[in-house]
Amino acid sequence: MTNFRISSDKVLLLLLVVIVTLSVLSLVLYLQLEDATSSLSECRKALLSARSDLELLGRYAQNLYMNYTNLYYFTKSLVENYTALQKAYQNINQKYEDVLRMLEENQKQYEELYASHELLRANYSSLLKHLEVLDEVLEVIKELRLHYLTSRVTGFEYINASSATVLSNSSYIIRPVRKWTRTLFSDIRSTTIAIPTPKPGYLVIYYNNSYRVCFSIAASNTYIVPGHYTARNTYFSTRTCLTQGEIVIPVLPHNTILELVIPPISVDGLTFRLADVVMQFQYFAIEISSELPST
Repeated sequence: MTNFRISSDKVLLLLLVVIVTLSVLSLVLYLQLEDATSSLSECRKALLSARSDLELLGRYAQNLYMNYTNLYYFTKSLVENYTALQKAYQNINQKYEDVLRMLEENQKQYEELYASHELLRANYSSLLKHLEVLDEVLEVIKELRLHYLTSRVTGFEYINASSATVLSNSSYIIRPVRKWTRTLFSDIRSTTIAIPTPKPGYLVIYYNNSYRVCFSIAASNTYIVPGHYTARNTYFSTRTCLTQGEIVIPVLPHNTILELVIPPISVDGLTFRLADVVMQFQYFAIEISSELPST
């Protein structure tokens, strides 16, 4: 019995030790479990934070991908635009060269136009001077034309030098102004005679040509604008080979210039001074004596 009691006590003691040991182990395990639970909680929090970071990173990566895609298309568009700009630059450069060539051609045309402009300007100045002359003589021409038309109505012929008088109803008086004689030689070839003709009228040239030398005569009227211009226009010319006769030349106011050309006589290649042409000049002026008769 005693041995059984001892064994029983040992068993109890052993059980007690086991229980204590288990309790200690349980406590240790519980403490470790709390630590593990705390670690797991922190790990869970870390995982949640990492998950949140991963989600943010995913959204950032998605945005980055979208930005990359946009950047790709933008870069592609830039390349296309650059290509288009390069082509446009080439076209502009070609057009620029064309414009340069056109400018060179236009420069030549401008120089030609400038020369033409200067010529036109000179012609315009000359035309202005001619217009000044025309302004001065216009009234004279009108008056002379009116005189001529009216003289035909009254029976007076303007260039009839033999008419010493006119009809009684005429408004004109023929007044001899000047008369002179001049001898011209065949070897003179040409000469110029200036005759003052202050009023409209006519100039009669009586000539005597002993050897029937052919000669020519031309008349021009000179209008003088003081300080500006002198106009000289040939309005009458004739040529004759007769031995004698008369030439009647109508004249306008101012001055009448006569150009006389008497060529020399040539026989077998030799030139001779044979003929003298005697010319008598007489200037008649036409004056208005009263009002013009009605037509």
